Amino acid sequence: MAIQTRSIQYADADATLYAHMAWDDQYSQARPGVLVCHDAMGGGTAFEQGRAQALAKMGYVGFALDVYGDKQRASNAGEAYQLMTPFSSNRARLRSRLHAALSVLAQQPEVDAEQLASIGYCFGGLCSLEIARAGMAVKGVASFHGSLAAAEAMEADTIDAKILAMHGWQDPIVPIEEVLGFTHEMTAANADWQLITYGEAMHSFTNPAANMPDQGVMYNECVERRSWQALQEFLAEIFSP
Repeated sequence: MAIQTRSIQYADADATLYAHMAWDDQYSQARPGVLVCHDAMGGGTAFEQGRAQALAKMGYVGFALDVYGDKQRASNAGEAYQLMTPFSSNRARLRSRLHAALSVLAQQPEVDAEQLASIGYCFGGLCSLEIARAGMAVKGVASFHGSLAAAEAMEADTIDAKILAMHGWQDPIVPIEEVLGFTHEMTAANADWQLITYGEAMHSFTNPAANMPDQGVMYNECVERRSWQALQEFLAEIFSP
């Protein structure tokens, strides 16, 4: 019995997308599936694949998705902004891309299509929240140091998925006004939401490669550990019988 992986090619509109799926083959029955949404740099990295495999070790099926398509990945912040903006500024397009990934995940024989969730990092945190805002069929979503702002024209009247947002208090990229707006939005939508704020954490606190404290971007080993523990408890709750 071991962790198995496979690459999955899928499509949305005219884009070819590539996902990395991981599962534990000790289970004979279908398991809950969890999307892993990448940051603004793009997908296909060891970080997201590692998270998918960590989820597999927890008994879930991890699915590291692709938003940009065609194996596009940024090499610097400027390129990341160029790749991300067409999606962050067009939530309908973003939702289409996310729905495509969720549909493919649900179709996998290893996955229980009634037990789905999404997690995401930075831009991926926004993606996970957008899945909940769009009313897609997930039990819950989690955001690690993600953007929390909603597109006003697409705010949901009701959010059924449970929400976990983990935020670094010293994150200048997601200012307090955005955090407070998120709390008001979630409350107005009658969501079951949690916001965990880590006092000494900056943006990208889960990414070991993050090392730009002058820009408010810095890895924090302690907060990474605490936030992953919070995620484990969250997933256990939403997938409980």
